[in-house]
Amino acid sequence: MVVDPEYYNFGDVEKGASVESSVTIKNLSAADLDVFITTSCACLVFDQNSVIISPNTEIIVNYSFNSADYSGAVAVEAFISVSSIDYFSVLTIAGNVVGKTSAPARSDGIFKKAVFKENLDVDNIDKDTTAFISYKSCKTCVKIYKTVEKWNKASNIDFYALENQSNKTGLNKMLSADGSQVELPILVYNGLKYSGKKEIENLLNNKEASSERNDIKKINLLGTMIAGLLDGINPCAFTVIILLISYLGINLKNRGAILLSGIFFITAVFFTYFLIGIGIFEALRQLTAFIYFSIALKYALSVLLLVLAGISLYDFFCSLKNDNDKMILKLPNFLQKQIRSSIRTQMEDFKIIAGSLFLGFIISLFELVCTGQVYFPIIGYMIRSSDSRAQGFLYLIFYNLSFIIPLVIVFLLVFFGISSKKIGTFFGKRLKYVKLAFFILFIVFAFINFFL
Repeated sequence: MVVDPEYYNFGDVEKGASVESSVTIKNLSAADLDVFITTSCACLVFDQNSVIISPNTEIIVNYSFNSADYSGAVAVEAFISVSSIDYFSVLTIAGNVVGKTSAPARSDGIFKKAVFKENLDVDNIDKDTTAFISYKSCKTCVKIYKTVEKWNKASNIDFYALENQSNKTGLNKMLSADGSQVELPILVYNGLKYSGKKEIENLLNNKEASSERNDIKKINLLGTMIAGLLDGINPCAFTVIILLISYLGINLKNRGAILLSGIFFITAVFFTYFLIGIGIFEALRQLTAFIYFSIALKYALSVLLLVLAGISLYDFFCSLKNDNDKMILKLPNFLQKQIRSSIRTQMEDFKIIAGSLFLGFIISLFELVCTGQVYFPIIGYMIRSSDSRAQGFLYLIFYNLSFIIPLVIVFLLVFFGISSKKIGTFFGKRLKYVKLAFFILFIVFAFINFFL
């Protein structure tokens, strides 16, 4: 293959002017040549970037150079390679751009994280290494590199500058092996090649979106656990556990028996809430397949979370005034009486294990009238924020594990000799902080849900 000319000087041109010319590519072999043209910058455009030249023939390819981004002496290149053949030629286009000049950018400021490399071999770039392949003189490539540098915060970037002859040879080897046209710059990330501005920007945008999504997932998991913990110490659940501990303390003198009762009671509470949660989660998840229901759920859930935030704030002010009877998010008196009756009946009629398991199940159902005011909206939020059924179930597990933590702590405190009265008094004095935490949590969830 012969390229004629290999060097073209366009002389002086005004800044912003376009230079148009052509190059002749001759095939002197006895076989077809599949020729690719890769330019050093977006300012150099050929009317054909990929041509097949028949044996002993030639083809003329036109090109234009846009001088808008340049001032003073300039040189750009066209890298002309042949598929499946270890051969390439370089067309250099040079000249002088006359017009307003600006101070040249310092390369050490542009390429802060760049580690300049030679002897490019794309196939042997380590999977954990980020590599950038382009001309340092390419204005568009430099802009893309700066974006990649900000995006790739963790490590340096191996920069294979194509002004280097060994890197040109490596690029030709890659082009010959791939047998396809590429666009500069080229980014190698996680062992994959991304060619041209569009592919690289798609990668950066997708990874940023994925990173933001992962950050939201972390917030969601943490928020879900906090919600479960707060739900476990709100008056709905905590009042019941104090009632149960008081009864057990009177009727079961053996601390080991109290601990055993607590283990089975807590186990029953966990699985009851978890299974109820799965049922509600699955039902709502199936309905979200309908686009209108999904949209309605988004706005209804946001409103409900804001309403609960308002109720929690009201309860907070009630607790500040020690006027807990006026609080809204609490266990109704008739259910407290029903639960007391159930505790007495079940612990008399059954042995400790059976009675505790049955109590955990029954009391969870009674409590759901109150705790469901928190649990149900959180399940709706889980559906909106989780990407899959498995992730939603994971949120449910962590929510309910957090929910039973206060129960575990209370039973352990009683086991080690702390009276239920002291525990109840300690909790009562700090109820206002629980209500305030609920207010903040609901506001955060409503905000994330609305913009999710």
